[in-house]
Amino acid sequence: MYVLVAAEIFLRVFHPIPMLPRYVTAKPYGVRGNMPGARFWHRTPEYELEMRMNSHGVRADEEIPYEKPEHELRVLLLGDSFAVGHGATVEQTFLSQTQDALHADGIDVQVVNMGVSGHGTAEQLVTLREEGLRYEPDLVVVGWHPTDLDDNVRSNLFAFENGELEARSEVYLPAVSTRTFLFSFAAYRWLAGSSHLYNWVRTEGGQAGQRLLFMIRSVGSGGDRPDAEREEGGGPDGAPGELSPAEQLTLALLREMRRVSEESGASFMIVDIPYRRPGPSYVSGFPPDPAGAHHGFVFVDPIPVFEEHIDELLYWERSHDHFTPRGNRLVGREMARTIQREGLLPRP
Repeated sequence: MYVLVAAEIFLRVFHPIPMLPRYVTAKPYGVRGNMPGARFWHRTPEYELEMRMNSHGVRADEEIPYEKPEHELRVLLLGDSFAVGHGATVEQTFLSQTQDALHADGIDVQVVNMGVSGHGTAEQLVTLREEGLRYEPDLVVVGWHPTDLDDNVRSNLFAFENGELEARSEVYLPAVSTRTFLFSFAAYRWLAGSSHLYNWVRTEGGQAGQRLLFMIRSVGSGGDRPDAEREEGGGPDGAPGELSPAEQLTLALLREMRRVSEESGASFMIVDIPYRRPGPSYVSGFPPDPAGAHHGFVFVDPIPVFEEHIDELLYWERSHDHFTPRGNRLVGREMARTIQREGLLPRP
């Protein structure tokens, strides 16, 4: 007990740990989703804010009915913790910033943030099919992060075989039942939101488990591509190279998401979440096509605008590298410009 108390004190004083609990649960369609009506706090050395979900697990302070009101346009966002908005209030997330910019241009739009911390593209595809389309979106946006490559292999929900996307498993709920059980106890909720030692152990253990599961699932598939190469999106110095199996799977998933969206009458767009490197500098991890482009997707690349604000704090530096409110604002405004330039939403 003395050792545990000493370790807790040491971390609090000398190495504060970001405490970003995930209130996720099993959805009826076999993947993770935000706990309906969840209210919890994120505390890091740089910020403290309350995360709030509505009764459908959407990050919003109001209820959003499935049925879309007449004359309203809807933008649906799928993604991981960047999309759901770790490090930002609801109003500061890049999706809300997009909404504000479109409103200022006279476009009546309602945004639906279905981001879930830890989601990969495979889980997002399932969520889109089973839940997202119920909101009748006019535009589906995917927040793409380089960790999606590994997440899609780990989930084993789909495989890309002989040029075709194939369903492989109907369920991917890593440790969800255990987490749901533990979060039913007030003592555990306090531990997850207050103990630096617990969060350090949980983070290190979770990352080790993810690496092990990826290695198991990628055996024989060539999916264990080195991270350094993956960051560059292909060959040396970022030049397009031969796609790894993980990249081929991810692109197939994104194409299927686009097909499903367009079949329902919605446009489709990808917003890139770049790596932040010391300096700072920003690098996209999205696998390019042979021409160095984005495989025909409508694609939001925030790196040029980030480089115009190189002296500003755009990513939290001690909070798992999520966007700051300023970073969210820049991404949201770039999304709004792309939506209008590409005509992805009908004008009033």
